[in-house]
Amino acid sequence: MKQNSKPYGWLAATAALLLTGAAQVAHAQATDVVLSFDADADGWTRWWGAAVQDYSWDSSVDVAGSSSSGSLKATISYDIAAYGGDNQFATQYYLPAQIDASQYTNMVFHLKFDASSPMRGYGDYGYFEYGFIAGDYSQIWLGAVSLTDNDWHEVAGTIDPSAPKLTDIRGFVFKSWAGDTAAGSQNTLTGNSIFWVDDITLHANTNTLPPAPPTLSIHPASAGLQIFASNPGSQYQRQNLRSIATTGLSWVGKSQPVTYSFTVGAYPDQNHTGFQTHLFLVPGENLPTYETSPDYNEPNLVFLDLQNNADGSASASFRYKTNQPGGNSMVYGAGTLANISNPTAVGKWSLTFEGDTSVTMTAPNGSSTNFALPAEAAALFNDPMYVHLGAQPNKIDNIGQSVLLTDFRITDGANVVLADNFAMDAGIDTTNTWTVVAENAAGVVQVPAGSAFWVNWDAPATGFALQTSDALVGKTWVDVVSTFSLSPPAQIYKQMGIIIPASVPAANSGYFKLVKPD
Repeated sequence: MKQNSKPYGWLAATAALLLTGAAQVAHAQATDVVLSFDADADGWTRWWGAAVQDYSWDSSVDVAGSSSSGSLKATISYDIAAYGGDNQFATQYYLPAQIDASQYTNMVFHLKFDASSPMRGYGDYGYFEYGFIAGDYSQIWLGAVSLTDNDWHEVAGTIDPSAPKLTDIRGFVFKSWAGDTAAGSQNTLTGNSIFWVDDITLHANTNTLPPAPPTLSIHPASAGLQIFASNPGSQYQRQNLRSIATTGLSWVGKSQPVTYSFTVGAYPDQNHTGFQTHLFLVPGENLPTYETSPDYNEPNLVFLDLQNNADGSASASFRYKTNQPGGNSMVYGAGTLANISNPTAVGKWSLTFEGDTSVTMTAPNGSSTNFALPAEAAALFNDPMYVHLGAQPNKIDNIGQSVLLTDFRITDGANVVLADNFAMDAGIDTTNTWTVVAENAAGVVQVPAGSAFWVNWDAPATGFALQTSDALVGKTWVDVVSTFSLSPPAQIYKQMGIIIPASVPAANSGYFKLVKPD
């Protein structure tokens, strides 16, 4: 399989796919994994959530009505008034041994709610999500269901074998969040929710045919910080860089105007609207590096929220919250103070504070809007303070999309407090400037200056190696990584990707192929 040559100005490149030999090494055949709850429900425990959680084995309730079996019974004590945005539960279960979930086709289980359980304003028992615990203790969500009756329901989630982290699965996770105070009773629960889970099964893939070979592609690369929404199934994932420094970053008490700005080099197209690029200003220090959502978890926040629109334009909103840990209703309610638009997302967006409370938001075309931050709110944003720069998909269809950022800076009058010209960087400065705080760190990528293009291919592609030559015939093909000392390809969402500099394999032409030896 070969793709047509595509000219990119000075460089003409061809991406070609070659399979050497027809032999494919087969994996050991997986067998079904079944939790039938015949004798106990040991191992199910609280993972997170303020709602009180109780898990036990119920011998009197079984999906098949068997008197010799039972099910997992869960009692979740919701209280929206007491718990607010943390009115939720998550339960975890660890398998006896870690498994390669890419060898399974779907996860199936049975779910039933008790009639005494509280219901949301939508007329259901909540938004019940299910998935896997990955080897790094992150979550891979397979789906969600909202039940409206008290019958047993079979729930089936399809497993995408190309999803990252599937080869190292520790166990199962179920969760339900009912803390959306901004939606009122529509999305909240209060009271004892009782449900049963039975016969959790992972169905093994019995297809013994070798997988289809991956498709190879090539496209131009632009230098800068490219942040992908790369965590599968995570609609509201935050992919961030966070400042290492926490002192000197606040505007409060400064005698000169303090400006925070970022410059966008490229943005998702009009088929992927609502993609978010954000600047978070978060008071505090020693925040954990696993906290990717300070806009929800931390009590105080200033938030510059940039999103693209269906007509190709973009809009930025100034949002803030105070004294609201574990929630964000203020951010999208009374804490939204101003909006501004631009014909495109590309260009420089900035926030300028003059004094503690006077704020100006400026778009790339020079238009601006002025507003005031309440003095009692501004007083909460003294140093120490972190700066987060990142992205969030907001829609399932936006997962896999990315924003390219070429510059970020904080200035205090004429003084530069923090600056990073991403378009000139060779890598992310994790020693002096930034910490990667992301649901999927592989999706936060520095594209170095001098990069020519991305070469991508479908994941998984176990055993395949990328090779290159400066001519299709009469030349030796060499391994890209070992020959040119490039970093190994990384999986970003459903594709493997590697950044190729202009010098590989030659200054004026290049050809690439994937090879899987017999």
